[in-house]
Amino acid sequence: MRNLTLATAVLVACAFAAPPAFARAPLVAAMGDIACAAAVVPASTRCQQAAVAAAVRRAGPSSLWLLGDIQYGNGALSDFQGSFAASWGSMRKLMRPIPGNHEYYTPGAAGYFDFFAAAAGPARRGYYSFDVGRWHVVALNSNCDIVGCGEESAQARWLRADLASHPRRCTAALWHHPRYSSGANHGDDPVTRPLWRILARSRAELVLSGHEHDFEVFKRQDSISRADPARGLQQFVVGTGGVGAYDFARPRPNSFVRKSGAFGFLALRLHPERFTWRFIGVDGRSLASGRAHCR
Repeated sequence: MRNLTLATAVLVACAFAAPPAFARAPLVAAMGDIACAAAVVPASTRCQQAAVAAAVRRAGPSSLWLLGDIQYGNGALSDFQGSFAASWGSMRKLMRPIPGNHEYYTPGAAGYFDFFAAAAGPARRGYYSFDVGRWHVVALNSNCDIVGCGEESAQARWLRADLASHPRRCTAALWHHPRYSSGANHGDDPVTRPLWRILARSRAELVLSGHEHDFEVFKRQDSISRADPARGLQQFVVGTGGVGAYDFARPRPNSFVRKSGAFGFLALRLHPERFTWRFIGVDGRSLASGRAHCR
């Protein structure tokens, strides 16, 4: 028929539209250790929060995961307002933060909780959960001397209940202090081992952390450094948000990507049953990449 009616045209257009299963997967940007105090003068090796923020804006993520130590030096509200917000404020609606140790240099992390308000989760406890596409994400508080991370801590009990009530093929976790790190400044943090075990039992996929000012990727492993492709978690350390850079010490077991001296962010494409990742520098170049399927 040469001349389609309006109703027929709509039906034809719908027939050729991409089905929901082929919709573009969400793009997430993640990084920690971000903004210097407002009074500190930027240099090529420090305080590059504006350059990292510009690179993230160009990438156009749908969600922004802030992996702690978001504002140096002590997480004061005035510094959040005068430094972090100056570079990152335009993306505030996308932010999913977790607190680092520097946030707690202000008693109770008051500056952090006042700045992020409801986005930081309920009751100023520093842990909560959310969904991105088909993925479930648990944002945890690894300041374990303050909130507790043991098997019977309130946070661990909450985590078990949250994972049980949100069964997903793909689950990610965020916390600041990395369980594993080859970094020369901090290294491993075994105090988070109970959280790792809980996530592994629930067949989670990823743990993202900051704290060490470098980029590192580990193969799937259990809570005591043993490679475990079937049940282990893959960990990314992304302390490259701008504040400064650290060197590596001797590589830890199962570490297979290490980048020091580069500022940038982790770009995650969260497909329903898999993910791809790239570490993107401030110039927009991909410095490392990979992919994996959810279990």
